[in-house]
Amino acid sequence: MNQDEKLSKVLGITEFALYRKESLPDIISYEYYEKYVQGISKQVNDPKLIGHALVRSMNFKYVSGFELNGKSFIDDESDYIWLEEGVIIKTYNMFSEMLIHNTFPEYFSGDVEIANMHLRLTDSEGIMEFETTYRTALEENRKIIAEYLSMFATKFVILHEMAHHYNGHLLYLKKKSKNK
Repeated sequence: MNQDEKLSKVLGITEFALYRKESLPDIISYEYYEKYVQGISKQVNDPKLIGHALVRSMNFKYVSGFELNGKSFIDDESDYIWLEEGVIIKTYNMFSEMLIHNTFPEYFSGDVEIANMHLRLTDSEGIMEFETTYRTALEENRKIIAEYLSMFATKFVILHEMAHHYNGHLLYLKKKSKNK
């Protein structure tokens, strides 16, 4: 089996899959979630919806880090939302493993054929920061369910961080820290 055939086995099915054919060997889901944040931000900032224009800007970016973590903060009068790359990678890994190990026996059971892809993620200077093996079931239904569970969990983390921005938590914390 050549490299392209091996890589094709880890390809996802949904638009928010970790890997898609057009992106190999890069992780494509980063783009999906960036567009998601932009779409939510556009909707929430619609003056027709909130009755006025939102003055504060929100800046979203991925940061190097491989925990299930995000961060919201204020700097230079702008709000920032950072999502660690590990949120996506670890979430997809976790739900894929759950479906491989028959965590939902009422829906799936029996032997599972799997595909592996070794991930080695480095920083901008080429220093390795994270290494894991991404495993996914070859069965289409298991892949789809793992991708949907991963998408919902990732969106939850993103929306949680965005809520700090839109609900004024960042301004509150900034004001509180000035009063100390």
